[in-house]
Amino acid sequence: MAMSIQNVVLYWVAAFWFIGSWMIPFATHMTVFSKESLTFRGQALFHLIIEATEGLAGIATRQRCLSQFHPLPSDWFKFSLRGQWHFNVVLGCLMFPVVNRLSQFNLNLLSLMPSAPVTLTEHAVHQCSTTLIIVHVGVV
Repeated sequence: MAMSIQNVVLYWVAAFWFIGSWMIPFATHMTVFSKESLTFRGQALFHLIIEATEGLAGIATRQRCLSQFHPLPSDWFKFSLRGQWHFNVVLGCLMFPVVNRLSQFNLNLLSLMPSAPVTLTEHAVHQCSTTLIIVHVGVV
């Protein structure tokens, strides 16, 4: 079992790195596509596509490595509203402003100006809007 877990982690990290660092940049280069020419919304969509592709690779990796353990026993995953999962959800929601602040710090380091007019939503993200954070917490 420990070897399976080690394989899943190793293959997942390798797939994540290979797709995000090699495959997608190579594909965008081959299509003569310039990421720098995108607006904030275009860059967000580009990164969403990267994250979705990496997520699918991770799911495929887990499926491939763990398929030998199917079918699982019926009581293997019991769902219950009891337990400490509420704490994890609240902690995750409270971490959003920290992640948002780090993102803003990275943007300030690069000091990139948008190449197109900024929408109201993009302006709210840029200003670390409290309303946007509340909406995000409500969605999560």
